[in-house]
Amino acid sequence: MTRKLSNTFLLLLFFSLAFILGINSARSQDYKEEIVFPTKSVHFSDGEAWSSSIGNNFITGSSFWVYINPNLEAIIAKKSSDGTITTKVLMQNVPNNDKHAEFSLGIDNEGYIHVIGGLHNSGPEYYVSTNPDDIGSFEFRGNHTSAGGIEGTQITYQSFVRSNTGTLFLTYRNNVIEDSSTGSRSLALAKYDTKTKKWKMIGGKNYEVTNQQCQTVTGEQTGITAFVWNNSGVGLMHPENGSCSSLAFYQGYQATIKFDQNNGMHVTYNMADRINTDMSPNSGGDPSSS
Repeated sequence: MTRKLSNTFLLLLFFSLAFILGINSARSQDYKEEIVFPTKSVHFSDGEAWSSSIGNNFITGSSFWVYINPNLEAIIAKKSSDGTITTKVLMQNVPNNDKHAEFSLGIDNEGYIHVIGGLHNSGPEYYVSTNPDDIGSFEFRGNHTSAGGIEGTQITYQSFVRSNTGTLFLTYRNNVIEDSSTGSRSLALAKYDTKTKKWKMIGGKNYEVTNQQCQTVTGEQTGITAFVWNNSGVGLMHPENGSCSSLAFYQGYQATIKFDQNNGMHVTYNMADRINTDMSPNSGGDPSSS
């Protein structure tokens, strides 16, 4: 959660996962590379710790950086192995919504550049470069999963990470149902397949959520895969609006992923225990801005 709250307590849950990545051979190379881009002025919303704004193509020696400039434009910068730096405006009019619109960047094993950002609790602004190692043009994929898009309609805290063998993963917070009700949020994790050019969701659909109409909705009904889900949330209750109407839906689900020397994946993420309901003027205790 990017808002600083004096009375917010986050319970850090540690979850470790080790699984077969489907790679026949592992490369145990150690990379040491210094990334140097000229100093740039960025928007105050740029630079959040949960984002992955820098990526490298270890085959070509290119480095990439995505940032938001003071004019609220998303800029992709490339530094070639010979030191040449080029830039491209990927998006204009990036939402200025309290530091949630930060961009993340990842490079897959074929050198294609993946970029996502400019969103908060909304569908993914997700782009992939038309050609590998080239920022000249990008294709918008959004959440069109059949065309290589990302699953979800209320995404936040998106971040790419590569395994030791270069496999690209994406983690983000997502809603399993459209309603803002207890248990509506989850942590999502996806793995990119360079052969199919599509994302494979990791997790399951064995959850049940009660929506604001007091109806039970299952994961099989929503079709949304959750890597981590808990029937919990924090915020204000509003019994005057009905027994199932609640603002107690906030969960952070900001994840950090690391790989050990055996390429085992380790995931940490946060969950909210309680929240300051006076977090902003006239908010009425609504945590939807977080």
